[in-house]
Amino acid sequence: MQVPFRAISLAGKSDNRDLAGTARGWSSGRPSMPISLINEHKIANPVIMIDEADKSGGGNHNGRILDTLLNLLEPTTSKRTFNEYLCGNCDFSHIS
Repeated sequence: MQVPFRAISLAGKSDNRDLAGTARGWSSGRPSMPISLINEHKIANPVIMIDEADKSGGGNHNGRILDTLLNLLEPTTSKRTFNEYLCGNCDFSHIS
């Protein structure tokens, strides 16, 4: 049995769009990468490898990527993480 896997490099990323998605009101609106992975494979516990987190940008324009990553990793907040695109809370607590 194969578990869905996705690797993402945060090197040089200056905002949280990949991890938090983009609101529907924008023409570039899309769900977050974790939501897309869950939807694509119809499984709640894919494996996501985060690479180069220490080299992410410190931008604050669209949300800080490390703050969003922390929300996804902490057990309490990962169960109720607001998704901008879906306009609701998502449970990411099963993602490895």
